[in-house]
Amino acid sequence: MGQLFRNFHSVWDVKKNKSLRITDEEFPQAIYKNANNQVLVYNQSTYGFKTHYRNRIDLYRMNLVTGKRTLLIKKYDHSINQLKRSPSGRFLLYGHQGQWWCYDMKKQKKINLTAKYSSPESYKIMVNGLEPPVGWNENETAVFMYDKYDLWKVFLDDKTPVRITRGKEKGITYSLINPHIKSETPYVNEQALFFSMTKGLLRGYAYSKNKKNIHPVDFKSFYTERSISSPDGKSIAYTTETNKRPTAIKYFSIKNKKLKTLVQSNPHYKTYQWYHTDTITYSNKQGKRLIGTLRYPIGYQKDSLYPMIVNIYEKKSQFYNDYINPSQYNHSGVNASNLTSKGYFVFLPDIVYKVGEPGFSAVDCIVSGTKAAIKTAAIDPKRIGLTGYSFGGYETMFTITQTHLFTAAAAGAGISSFNWNYVTTEQQIAYRYYMHEDYQFRLKNSLYDDYQGYLDNSPLYHAKNVQTPLLLYAGDKDDHVSYKQSIAFHLALKRLHRENALLIYPDEAHSIIAPTHQRDITRKIEQWFGHYLKDESKAGWMP
Repeated sequence: MGQLFRNFHSVWDVKKNKSLRITDEEFPQAIYKNANNQVLVYNQSTYGFKTHYRNRIDLYRMNLVTGKRTLLIKKYDHSINQLKRSPSGRFLLYGHQGQWWCYDMKKQKKINLTAKYSSPESYKIMVNGLEPPVGWNENETAVFMYDKYDLWKVFLDDKTPVRITRGKEKGITYSLINPHIKSETPYVNEQALFFSMTKGLLRGYAYSKNKKNIHPVDFKSFYTERSISSPDGKSIAYTTETNKRPTAIKYFSIKNKKLKTLVQSNPHYKTYQWYHTDTITYSNKQGKRLIGTLRYPIGYQKDSLYPMIVNIYEKKSQFYNDYINPSQYNHSGVNASNLTSKGYFVFLPDIVYKVGEPGFSAVDCIVSGTKAAIKTAAIDPKRIGLTGYSFGGYETMFTITQTHLFTAAAAGAGISSFNWNYVTTEQQIAYRYYMHEDYQFRLKNSLYDDYQGYLDNSPLYHAKNVQTPLLLYAGDKDDHVSYKQSIAFHLALKRLHRENALLIYPDEAHSIIAPTHQRDITRKIEQWFGHYLKDESKAGWMP
């Protein structure tokens, strides 16, 4: 048997000509950035193999002078990437057990930051570590943090936290836009602050000068994805688009207080017909009010009935103002602008979930939303398609086992069997337990504590109920969702003599990347729905 060699790290004190071992068999991993004579060491295998979304570890602080290790966090349950040093390196920010903490390296003292909030909404957004602290004041006596709506200045001593924005009163969520600085948690220029603003479908930007009132810059129904503040914090540039206008770059300066459009991409868009977009409100069986986005076919006439394609994946209302160029190059094969130009409605419903019932709760929202959409416009209830990719592919497969509402369906890279998927690996190294127990599949319990629940939420278990013609597709190098999940559902439907087709793309991973394959799947999905929803002739590849 060959000997296993491992590399360990050491630090060398040049003046004293002395070295110190940092990592070893007990603590093989270390974090060095902004070390300040101290590093963090840990062993990612302390608690065995990974059963949760993030593996738990014991995190130690190691003094690079003495070599002494001190336990800092027991069973740390967040990502290593969420450990944030202050610019000086003295303080460490980290999320743990639903709270945000600060550790003073000098005083060796822990401070619970979220416990200092006067706003109860703080805990709603901190639980999963979604909104880490965003910056420090210049002397590192306070850190800037979020609650559900507002930015707060939270002091490390006993001073009362200060709420910077006033979003809670109007239901507006503010997020600070820091200048483009590489520091993990930079110093915040309190003399000039820029914020993004969100309320429902409204998006925008605002600024505050010299710690005074918040002044809106732009607050409308549009989509914005990228923004950047100047190094001095006195101007901002950002992208903006609507479902009828492609991306523009805008610029605002506090000095002249004028909003300018620097670039309007694709200015010829005005010469083309485009689709109309509406929102649909509906409720699931639990009375939860949800929003769906309905894109109308180009040239829509109220006295005609049109087919509709429902495109699903968890929540989609945030994409209401996405501008989508018609294209044959789509990683999932679905392009809304292609479809609206071919006479389809395209509906994107929001989906919420009940823990332990991911499949059934998805069906509830999808069916409720689809029926609500049918009532609002000239949509033919006998010509409704359903499609989704990845988790949306799973939802598509499961939905057609529970309802015959849909005339045809297409599912990409979806899971057909939770039981089988639970005992496989992701990207050849990660166990998939966490995906089912405390991540997207929301089953909470292990397979062996709820075997029937895993079966009940698996499309394969209900395959005999399928009456909807289904197109399945996946890449044969997909390590995130095995293409064999699609093969299994295909073979089940084949044995049951149900109409279905399977496409496996060579050398493709979880997303379809090769341009030839993107064109192919886009064309074939349109042919599939064209045949079943618009009575077009079968394409030669179709069974």
